[in-house]
Amino acid sequence: MNGNASTVNGSGNGRSRASSDVPGPDDVSAGPAPESAPSAGNGNETAVHGSAAVHGPAVPVPAPVPAIVHAPAKRDWITILIALAMATVSAGFSIVGLTSVFVGAFGPVVALGVVLEAGKLRAVALIGMGRGSRPLRLFLVAAVATVMGLNAVGAYGFLAKAHIAAAVAGETAVAVRIADIDGRIAEQNATLADIDRKLSQIDGAINKAVEKGRTNAAMALANDQRHNRSELEVNRQAAGKVLVDLKVEKARIEGDRKTVEADLGPVKYLATLLGTDSESALRLFILVVAMLLDPLAVLLLLAATHD
Repeated sequence: MNGNASTVNGSGNGRSRASSDVPGPDDVSAGPAPESAPSAGNGNETAVHGSAAVHGPAVPVPAPVPAIVHAPAKRDWITILIALAMATVSAGFSIVGLTSVFVGAFGPVVALGVVLEAGKLRAVALIGMGRGSRPLRLFLVAAVATVMGLNAVGAYGFLAKAHIAAAVAGETAVAVRIADIDGRIAEQNATLADIDRKLSQIDGAINKAVEKGRTNAAMALANDQRHNRSELEVNRQAAGKVLVDLKVEKARIEGDRKTVEADLGPVKYLATLLGTDSESALRLFILVVAMLLDPLAVLLLLAATHD
């Protein structure tokens, strides 16, 4: 029987599939059979399809969105180093200038300048990073501006003192040399005048003797004074040579004075450009330098630390 069944199944596969498509009497009375799930599916798919047939189509669950993490901003270390270098130079100028103002408190003034500068730089960094509340940052801005003004005053004092000290030293040195050479020249002039007076006395005595007809006496006087006259003439030549050397040295000192004055040549040209005197132009120039150095350092540090 198994052999026949396999033969029937093998040979009449088409007929059995066709006959299975025709509903029988039981199928007609029972109504159309519901579609069965594919046999290849697993149990999960059957449960999903079953629930979908009961509750409707499944709603897709959106995938979770990953949180956006901002990478920390990279610091511009080159700008930070340049800003710190400029702040150090400005602080040095300011501290030296303040020690010139408060001469009796050198150590405390240096300590004060160091801690104020350190606090200023830290405050600028905190402002750039947005630390603290808004009122606190406004207070830090006011404090930084105050310290910057103090630094500008100290730097102005330092630069002004440096200029005045150099100018006074140069003028003093030249003035001392000029006074010395003028005294020596006056002394040599007096020596020459004395020699000329003695020579004139000798010549006058001889001339008077000749005028009175005392020729022999005049000749004898000339012979007696010949040695003295020769010695006086030698002394006069030596004094004249010394006087010439002194005048040459004075000319060199005058050249040194002009060199000292030439150091202020740019200031004089600036004064001419601004239509003012040299001292006013120099004060304006020092003020610009003093007020530019520290604010630029603060702005660079603020830009480098700003988030």
